[in-house]
Amino acid sequence: MTDISTPWRELERTTAFSRFGRSVDRVEFELPDGRKEEFFLRRERPAGAVLALTPDQHVILARQYRPGPDRVLYELPGGFVEPGEQAPAAVARELLEETGYQGEVHAAGVYWLDAYSDARRFAFFATGCIKVCEPQPERTEFIDVVTLDLQEFRSRVLRSGELSDTAAAYLALDALGLL
Repeated sequence: MTDISTPWRELERTTAFSRFGRSVDRVEFELPDGRKEEFFLRRERPAGAVLALTPDQHVILARQYRPGPDRVLYELPGGFVEPGEQAPAAVARELLEETGYQGEVHAAGVYWLDAYSDARRFAFFATGCIKVCEPQPERTEFIDVVTLDLQEFRSRVLRSGELSDTAAAYLALDALGLL
């Protein structure tokens, strides 16, 4: 019987593509049974997302077109953690840039993006969020900021397949005791 806890041995790695903080590597591994197999793995910088709540318990969301699914999605505010930046500061910065809101940020959990990526995702929730300025999105972001009450967020958005960062939303709702 093969020991599944034995790491595979990496034989060769080349970067096939790299842009916008993401890359795809072609990696050849020697598997525990001695076979050699090639995989294409995504590499990404760590990122975070925040379930932000106003004092009256409305969820602050960014709606924008996303090229991967080729549709407008609801998103939790968030983005990449910059080099030297801590994840809580990154999501607070992204919340302000994308929505114009600030609040008290708390950690909710950490998760892997998927099994073929080294991307770590940090889930947060923010409470007492108030609008303090106009959003200042990045040059490739065209965002419609919306707020939804918790019931509408859970029933219409969370379960609809129209939300990115669903894992972060569930971790945050669980940490808040709102599932």
